[in-house]
Amino acid sequence: MINNGHALLVALKNGLAPLAEPLDCEDMRGPRSQFGEEVVLPRPVCAFGDAADPCVRLDALIPRSRAVVLFDSRLEPNPSPELSVPAHTYLIGRCTSAFDVAWDLHGLALLPVWGAVSASTQSGGRGQMRKPWHSPRGNLHVCFPLPEDLLRLAGLASAAVGYLCVLAFRAAGYTLSLKWPNDLLDVSGRKVGGILLEEKNGVLMAGLGVNLQEAPDAETLRRHSAPPAGVLFAGEGGEEYAPPAPFGLWRALVYALIEAYENHVRGKSPAAIARAAEAHLAWKDRLVHLEDGGRGLSGFCRGVSPAGGLLLQVDGLEQEHFSGSLFAGD
Repeated sequence: MINNGHALLVALKNGLAPLAEPLDCEDMRGPRSQFGEEVVLPRPVCAFGDAADPCVRLDALIPRSRAVVLFDSRLEPNPSPELSVPAHTYLIGRCTSAFDVAWDLHGLALLPVWGAVSASTQSGGRGQMRKPWHSPRGNLHVCFPLPEDLLRLAGLASAAVGYLCVLAFRAAGYTLSLKWPNDLLDVSGRKVGGILLEEKNGVLMAGLGVNLQEAPDAETLRRHSAPPAGVLFAGEGGEEYAPPAPFGLWRALVYALIEAYENHVRGKSPAAIARAAEAHLAWKDRLVHLEDGGRGLSGFCRGVSPAGGLLLQVDGLEQEHFSGSLFAGD
């Protein structure tokens, strides 16, 4: 289990150069801040602060990390419940990709399982098949290492992580479903988030992007192969929408992810995980269309195989597919 203490880290003035810039004032305060207006920070902090600025830059260095401590229970006798997380979360400003910074920190042994890198915005955010990921300030862009046994699931790992994310969002008050292999849809079928897995040297890293403040324009989405995009919304429609702050949402999600992993995935067989995941699968038992390499195929979505493939019933026969873009049929 995690024994790193409860900590929140903010990048230094020089950032995690050349990969990332530090947080700026807009990242710390205002409607698109990492924290939201309701969170009172234990100490004022800003990467660009000086004596004439109300944001005061902190100078407590974590060895080798090039980061500054905003909050750490090893230093703070009374941890703030609004900022407490189970392992170090590094908050950074504009970067190439949160994945790049996360791998850099992991290589320095500074990013444990369930630790995270959360970027305010990305210049080179990536999605499935290396497609660009829309990364404006105010949305959630977070990467985190996963437990080893998820790597052992091989092709099922994507569905398993998607299943964990669906459970975590539901625990946080958001009803989502998993569109195979890695999209998160709301109850109206809009894509509000996506999941990407990367593996290096026996380590599996997850990237989670969630539309909180804004969603991509329809023109930027793949025509005929992607559902419409939307922002994460907890209500049934008609209410005034107040988007959650990225760090506040991550704090809720990471605790729920750990609980879901311990209760529903750890030690379970691939068959059991596949059965559990398909209960939260978008368009289950509905007509869908799969496009793969220019080839189109229509059938009924029947679930996920223990190997992670999509099970389609086509002309009365069940088929297993491991790649392609899925969308709802007519």
